[in-house]
Amino acid sequence: MVRRAAVTVGMVLMLASRSMSVAGEQPSLPDPKSVHMAGKINLGWASITLHTCVIKREFIVCDLVLTADQDGPPDYKYGPPLSSTKLVDNFRIDHAQVRGAFINGRGEPQDTVTLGKDDWVWVVQEFGGRLDGVTSARLVFPYGGSIRTSVEAGSSTASARQTEKSE
Repeated sequence: MVRRAAVTVGMVLMLASRSMSVAGEQPSLPDPKSVHMAGKINLGWASITLHTCVIKREFIVCDLVLTADQDGPPDYKYGPPLSSTKLVDNFRIDHAQVRGAFINGRGEPQDTVTLGKDDWVWVVQEFGGRLDGVTSARLVFPYGGSIRTSVEAGSSTASARQTEKSE
């Protein structure tokens, strides 16, 4: 059931990222409350919830949701602490983040997002390194805390558009 939900969300996000607006309709990304999440960590000003990590080509791609827990600066730029996240696989090997971005409501990557209290945005992070045999991982955040998850081969959710644009 969880895998089916992840695949369903992945398909919705992939289609949203590839579709064009028809008669003024905009594709929408799923509400994070409607999908399974693997774990959550509080950063103080915001919380990060991990949806899934998958192996896609030569990267481990993780889809997360950033939620503003309080009113803060009007604009959040993708950078530390998000850009300093690392992934540790089941072999206890660190994987550096090679890129990451916020994913807007059209499924496109962007570096800055405006969030008010309780607003959320999808985030994609890609990690490089040797991937053969990786089946689980732990995302480690620079200011403390980590989230454990399984890693599967296949399509990620929010990241489809970002990976395609960067190739």
